[in-house]
Amino acid sequence: MIKIDELEKKLKSNNVSSLYLLYGKEKYLIESCIKRIKNAFGECMKGINYISIDVESISKIVDELSMPALKKKKKLIIARNTGLFKKEAKKKQSEMANIKNLINSYISENIKAIDETVILVFVEEEADKTELYSTIDKNGVVCEFAPQTPLE
Repeated sequence: MIKIDELEKKLKSNNVSSLYLLYGKEKYLIESCIKRIKNAFGECMKGINYISIDVESISKIVDELSMPALKKKKKLIIARNTGLFKKEAKKKQSEMANIKNLINSYISENIKAIDETVILVFVEEEADKTELYSTIDKNGVVCEFAPQTPLE
C-alpha cells in the first residue's frame, strides 16, 4: 500500500500502473487521481478503449480484461463500488465469491498480459484485506484515501 502523496507524485509524472485499488472516504482526492490516470492514458472512447463497470456488470470484468482494446494499444477499465473487496461470512458462498475468485485467478495468472494491454482501476468506499486485495497490492497499487486531518 502506498500513501496518497506518493501516488499523486507518480501520477503527476505520468508513471501509471496497470492495476489500482483506490478506496476510502475522500472522494474528491480519489476522483482527482482518476482524472490524472485518464489524462496519462489519453483519449477515452467509451466502449472502445474505456470501459466503466459497476456492481451490476461486475461479472464482465474478466471478459473485458481478456478482450483487446479496439484500435488502441491499451484499454482503461474503471470498476466502481463493486463490493469485491468486502469479506463475506464463510457460509455465504455466493455468486460474488465466485466472481472474486475468478477475477483474482485471472489477474494472478495473466499479469504480464494485463500490464501490456489494460489499466484496471477499482474504486471502492471500503476494502477489507481479501485475497483479491493482496493480489492487487502485490502486482499493482493500493491506496487508502482516509479522511484528511488539517495541519496543526
